[in-house]
Amino acid sequence: MILYHGRLLFDTVVILDARGFIFASEFMRQGYSVVMARKMGKLPGDVESVEYEKEYGKDTICIQKGAIQKGARCIIVDDLIATGGTMRAAESLIVNMGGSVVSSIAPYAITDGSGRLMTSLHFIRFFNTTEEASSGESILYRGE
Repeated sequence: MILYHGRLLFDTVVILDARGFIFASEFMRQGYSVVMARKMGKLPGDVESVEYEKEYGKDTICIQKGAIQKGARCIIVDDLIATGGTMRAAESLIVNMGGSVVSSIAPYAITDGSGRLMTSLHFIRFFNTTEEASSGESILYRGE
């Protein structure tokens, strides 16, 4: 089932380990296919995995084999966007499994010392930067 939400046409929501999981139930309630992307050793069965660089070291993220259907149009959801390394790793897995990513979404994005986003993700949507959130500003949407 492909559902239309705003300008995004997607059918699968990939939720990142672990704080992104708080969003899973609402997407499931709305009828989306939800896939968990977890750290190594956390998922049952056979998995696809990719190692990636984070701002403070290396990590590995996994998705169960067969969880992403060929041609799936995915959004990646996490609690915040810093450098975007985990989201890029998840995108790599999704593409390797035959899907595509239409957007990366988080409520917050972290900025560097000059106020610029730390990430170079192309399809990014977020509500507030950390500075806006701490100042009490309310930004409803940012994206391309």
